[in-house]
Amino acid sequence: MNAFAPVVALSGLLGAWQTGLAGPVGLYDHIPRDDVRVGWTQITDEATASHAFPEILYVVEGELRWSDDGEQVVGRAGTTVLIPKGAPHTLSSPTTATVAFFRWAPGGDLATLHRPSTMTELAVAPPVDTPEDRTLRRYESATTSTNRSTRTRTHIDDIEWTTNWTYSEELWKIYRYKPLVREALADWPGIGRADVRMGLQELEPGAAYPTHHHLSPEIYVVVSGEAHWTVGERRISAAPGTAIYTPPDTSHRIENTGTTRLRWLYFWWAPNGDVSVFESAGH
Repeated sequence: MNAFAPVVALSGLLGAWQTGLAGPVGLYDHIPRDDVRVGWTQITDEATASHAFPEILYVVEGELRWSDDGEQVVGRAGTTVLIPKGAPHTLSSPTTATVAFFRWAPGGDLATLHRPSTMTELAVAPPVDTPEDRTLRRYESATTSTNRSTRTRTHIDDIEWTTNWTYSEELWKIYRYKPLVREALADWPGIGRADVRMGLQELEPGAAYPTHHHLSPEIYVVVSGEAHWTVGERRISAAPGTAIYTPPDTSHRIENTGTTRLRWLYFWWAPNGDVSVFESAGH
């Protein structure tokens, strides 16, 4: 287990927001990764920026307004926006928008990113109550004709819940996710990127997502609910606004300790990309 703390209450971690926005102060010493920036901020005043790294924004609360290739776009809570590297963009909100942001160094080790998880715990803690049946969509790998790489925004309502189809039916009943950004899938209205995976996950009250590990590093951001994360030998209490970092190939487990469904964002990226893109914000 790494010596540094794998958890931080998000007001900003691994970097700061652009000048001019109601942004967080960097907490880089908490989770020392030089190839990613993740944070949680509130946007009020209008500000324009352009930078050499790509960025994903997820609207947690409120309404976000931004420019997309000259088009003025409004996104409500649950909207995911991809800002390509070098794209000038103006962000604002009519009131206040709470936004999670993810920035990463392009390139990196794609082979590590696309290696699947290894589940080391087969038993799954049952939920407190029997969950309602929910339809799950089986998304298939895309062909070149269905590549969605030009899409820059999506909303959680447009993407159906899915699961890992190698899991047991018991696990299907308590856990599900919505892939928002990843390599393209057929008939999937998400954002196509080969170098990151980002989406929304959900777990029933009283249930646990089993112990597992994978080679890619991962950052979780809790959106709603209460939970305990186990990362290596550490047990972490988490509430909305908490970020949990899982180092590469480190075992971790998630338990919903609240009375409502737990929701969190996950973010995987290809590690060790071109970190020089972070040297200048490029406003």
